[in-house]
Amino acid sequence: GNEVFIPSAQIQFWTYLILGIPSLFCTIFLLYHLIFDRRLRQQIHNHVVIVLLFLCLVILAVDNSLYLDGWRVGHGNSIASTPTICLLWWFIDYGFYGAISVFLVWASFERHILVFHRRQFLSTKRKIFYVHYLPLIIISIYTIGFYIGVIILPPCKNIFYFNYLACGSLPCYTAMSC
Repeated sequence: GNEVFIPSAQIQFWTYLILGIPSLFCTIFLLYHLIFDRRLRQQIHNHVVIVLLFLCLVILAVDNSLYLDGWRVGHGNSIASTPTICLLWWFIDYGFYGAISVFLVWASFERHILVFHRRQFLSTKRKIFYVHYLPLIIISIYTIGFYIGVIILPPCKNIFYFNYLACGSLPCYTAMSC
C-alpha cells in the first residue's frame, strides 16, 4: 500500500546526532577559512558560499538542536515551549531553508556569469556591484522581510501545539490561498 515508514524517535535522534556533529565541525571549518583567509574571502565566487554556510550553521546549531531534543524525549519537547520559541523554530525551519533555496538558484546564475560572461558583466567595480553584490543584498533583504512578514507578523492566526515537534503545526500562511 501507501504506507510510509517513519523511523522511531530514537533512530532519528542517533542518526541526526551522528551525522550532525561532523557536519557542524565541517561547516565551522569551512566558514573559518573562507572568512579569515583574505585570499579566499576576496574571491567573489566564494561570497554566496559564505552566505549558504552561515545559514547552514544556524540550522545545524539551532534547528537541529530543537529536533534532537524532541527526538530525545520521544517526538515531544522538553524545552519550555512558548509562542516565541515556536516562531523562532518556524522562522529557521521555513525562512532559512527557503533562503538557502533562493541563494542556491542565484549561485547557479552567478556561476554561469562568472564562467561564461566574466569580461562582459564584471569588468568594472560598478558592474561587479550591480551583478554580484546587489543581488545578494536584495535576496537577503527580501527573504528576511518575507519570512518575518508571514511567520512573525502573519496576516492570520498561528496555532501552536507545544507538545509536538516544531510546535506540531505549520505556520498559518501555508494554508492561505489567493
